[in-house]
Amino acid sequence: MAFIEIPTFLATQLKMIGAFGAAAVGTVAINRKLTQSTVHGRLRSVCEACKLYTEKTNILGKKYRIYPQVKSVIYGANGITLVFSIPFGLNPELVEKATWAFRQQFGEDAELSRVGQRFTLTAVKRGIPNEVPYNAQEISDVTQDMRLPIVVGRSDSVYEAYDMAEFPHLLIAGETGSGKSTQLRAILTYLITNKSSDDVRLILADMKRSEFHLFRNVIHVQSVVTTKAALMRQLIGVDRELARRGDLLDEYEVSHIDEYNELNGVEKETYIIVAIDEVSLLQKEKEAMRIIEDISAIGRALGVFLILSMQRPDSKVLDGKLKNNLTVRMAFRHSDEINSRITINVGDAADIKITERGRMIYKRESLITVQGPYLSLDEAKRILAPHKVTKQRRSYASTDAFEMEGEVKTEDIREDTVPIFGLLNGGDRDESAR
Repeated sequence: MAFIEIPTFLATQLKMIGAFGAAAVGTVAINRKLTQSTVHGRLRSVCEACKLYTEKTNILGKKYRIYPQVKSVIYGANGITLVFSIPFGLNPELVEKATWAFRQQFGEDAELSRVGQRFTLTAVKRGIPNEVPYNAQEISDVTQDMRLPIVVGRSDSVYEAYDMAEFPHLLIAGETGSGKSTQLRAILTYLITNKSSDDVRLILADMKRSEFHLFRNVIHVQSVVTTKAALMRQLIGVDRELARRGDLLDEYEVSHIDEYNELNGVEKETYIIVAIDEVSLLQKEKEAMRIIEDISAIGRALGVFLILSMQRPDSKVLDGKLKNNLTVRMAFRHSDEINSRITINVGDAADIKITERGRMIYKRESLITVQGPYLSLDEAKRILAPHKVTKQRRSYASTDAFEMEGEVKTEDIREDTVPIFGLLNGGDRDESAR
């Protein structure tokens, strides 16, 4: 009788028994299911970034990866001790050379020791601060060379940030007073002050009429709108821009707008970010949601990105297609586990205390608890002042005679009110400039 060897990746799944709690002990492989654990998620992030794995081919001819296996995690009063072994065929020296990456994930004081194929990582527990003042210099230390740097906040080890050009489309969710609006303010302010208006343009939709007023007249901001009709005009313009950029990629036979910019050199295509606060108010706007979903699906290659914010996550708005394309999530305090699971697939955001304003569960490759940076409204205005144009502008939304009840349809939009995105020099960057 012939014996069929069980592929390693299947055997690993069979070993995943037990819970990962305060003293998780056992032999388990680091895989996607373990990203719910901060420790395991961070270890996997290091392995992914530094390619600390081996590759095999199963009996079906499909390649799979074998990652280091966690032997034990001991949580102490002063930190953690993590023991893991590396798979056969992985050079231990590669792990030792990645000490810098372990320190980025587990703290500057993290130490790595080795006995044979087994490593022990010790990390001092620093704890997450209750308040993190907005500090542009501190943020810039971790955002160097990022094309679209998005500030997150401080975890218990390092300052967290990421490149939206690599991880497109962001969802921010949280109750009123949880810190969601302050986070939006910090994200947009940092982008504006660290990238030129030739690098990024912003379309801001303030559906509650309360968040984005301080960004009016900023040179990076093409438009600040507060009505569904005005937003629909902008979205139609973005929709046409997606098609135009898609044609450019076809013409130049490239797969990404950055490649086009390198080849063309003269007429650079700027990144566009569409930020919509309280996107759930657009639930009945079928054409608006269609365009938003299209941006989430094809926007990365074309240099068009989404930041969507809502107080209460709605499964009807965040359907499978859109939700899956929002690769990064920031979950501030949620009212219950159901809402938390809609946002980050686990109930952890419901455990954030009402007094922990600015605290979030940050989900990218793993789940990390983070304290967002606090940027006051007055301080944001001071920082943004040098980036504002001098002439006075009126709010387009407040003077807009084109208002409609019910669903806003594409055919009802006047052609002359749809923005043209192809003009980078001399074009109208803000629909309020009239």
